[in-house]
Amino acid sequence: MGEEKKKSKGLILQIAAYLAVPVSILYTELLFSLLLHYRMSLYNVGFSLAAAALIMTVSMLFPFRRVQYAIACVLTGLVTLLYLTQFLYNRIFSTLYFVQSLKGAGKAAAFADILFGKIRDNAGWILLFLLPLVLLLIFQRIFLREIKYMRRIPAILLSVFLVIGAGTTAAVLTDKDGALSPRYLFLNSFVQEKSLSDFGLITTMNLDLKYNVLNLKSNDEADID
Repeated sequence: MGEEKKKSKGLILQIAAYLAVPVSILYTELLFSLLLHYRMSLYNVGFSLAAAALIMTVSMLFPFRRVQYAIACVLTGLVTLLYLTQFLYNRIFSTLYFVQSLKGAGKAAAFADILFGKIRDNAGWILLFLLPLVLLLIFQRIFLREIKYMRRIPAILLSVFLVIGAGTTAAVLTDKDGALSPRYLFLNSFVQEKSLSDFGLITTMNLDLKYNVLNLKSNDEADID
């Protein structure tokens, strides 16, 4: 009986170790959406899980547990930093920083006192953004013990990334509902607010890069009512 409990506990801890990054990404996106008053869509969830699977894939490429853990924490920390800086920027300028608003980012740097004031005023929210990363650091010993390297794990995680990413993208491309349909936004035009509510922050920033930096646009003729 004791042996069964031990095995069950080990299985739960192992599952928790592998789900730590996906849960962190979803939590951060959910918190961000609540603070910026937009509702997460299924596409948003799908793209967030795909990003988490990619982070896990990269971290598991190395056979050393400490390296795996360090990479996972660094990449998760960078994602957290992205959301946190966007949140603070929004509190100052009531928008997000994209290519069109890089001049505004310079203004934010010039008004350091305003930035520090916003950090002080939103200290509680900032701590909530940092919570997943703090928990990762607190439970690092458990995760290091439970995450076991196997050569097939990176391939499995990469497959999960491809399946979720491709599945979510396929669903978006078949959704032609509305004047600014998800398909139209994904292929033809960058509309910040609508893209954010449909796809989430990470994908919206990727689309910003696609349209406003690389100037890549599809020839898809989506109908606009």
